[in-house]
Amino acid sequence: MILNYYLIITAFIVLLLAIEYLWLHRVLNKIPLRILINGTRGKTTTVRILHKLLNQSGRVTCSKTTGDEPLLLLPDGGSRLMKRFAPANIRENISVLMKWEKYRPDAVVMECMALQPETQHILSGRIFKPTYLAVTNVKVDHQEVMGMSRQEIIRSISKSFYGHCRHFLPEQLADAFTHTKNKNSQYYSYPNIPHPLQLHHIPDDIIAESWGLIRTLSDSLEINPELADSIFREEWLQTDASIKLSFSRLNFHFYNLFSVNDGETAGKIVHKIRESTGTPVQEIVLLNTRSDRPLRSVQFYTFLKENFPLADIWITGTGQFILRRLFRENPNKNKIYYINGNNKLAELLRRGFDHPRCIYGMANHKGTESLLSQLRAGL
Repeated sequence: MILNYYLIITAFIVLLLAIEYLWLHRVLNKIPLRILINGTRGKTTTVRILHKLLNQSGRVTCSKTTGDEPLLLLPDGGSRLMKRFAPANIRENISVLMKWEKYRPDAVVMECMALQPETQHILSGRIFKPTYLAVTNVKVDHQEVMGMSRQEIIRSISKSFYGHCRHFLPEQLADAFTHTKNKNSQYYSYPNIPHPLQLHHIPDDIIAESWGLIRTLSDSLEINPELADSIFREEWLQTDASIKLSFSRLNFHFYNLFSVNDGETAGKIVHKIRESTGTPVQEIVLLNTRSDRPLRSVQFYTFLKENFPLADIWITGTGQFILRRLFRENPNKNKIYYINGNNKLAELLRRGFDHPRCIYGMANHKGTESLLSQLRAGL
């Protein structure tokens, strides 16, 4: 009797999964253009630019970003925060695609949220089945799940490559992806293309990398180059402006780099900010740590030693124990402060400073939401 009960339950679950698969397959077949954006940095910005480009060029487009928060971008130009009642899971994209069916989209653009090689393969090959797949860049990050070296991370990303799909790869990394190529797919390499846009906080080579990809994709999609340039400028100007939060009455500027999760990119942006600032100012680094990203903490420990030998270091988050040990075993000239909680950080900032400070928030966005809300509200 018990055995029959479990057989019935199992059969019912299998039936539901079969119905879900057939429904998803039907939805995908109705969407001629499906673009998956993969890579380490810049995926969210790329999705936002492409969403606007496709919508404004006449294609009904739905998109999803998963950078700092899961955001659904809609055909009418609006957006909606996606509510999660459990940890992020690639299966959430199935229900998103099904809900988008009511818009009858001509195109969908999705940021790859998968990290492990297995989930990269499932998201791309089983769920989304892209017609276009673009890689923004490959930095050393998410080492716990994607691999210790850049080459191992490339192999992880390549698991998202899909047959009968157009793949767009950074020119400087095209050879590294050679072993992953499928004879049923097409592969294009895109160069860094300099853009005249001058920003205060974002280096020219990051803009050139992004523009190279956007220009190559927009040409392939036959989008007006002037429209591509206009939207590209608009999106990056907004991104650049959002980095700096000024508090003149409290004597500090805060630079929100929490979403910059690798030392290579963080170093470039800090150098650009220092160039723009001109006059040397005493610096504070607010390093937000995560217990599930210990190797990122180790990477930023090296980054701090190389780029901030005299700055005060404020360490917060769930992964403080790693940096405690590293700084204890290798003492240096930095003043190290361990601070628990966003409210405590906000309280310290509200006190202000006797002399001007530049404060850089780095390493992890997760866990800083409350602090950022208070900063954006003026503390």
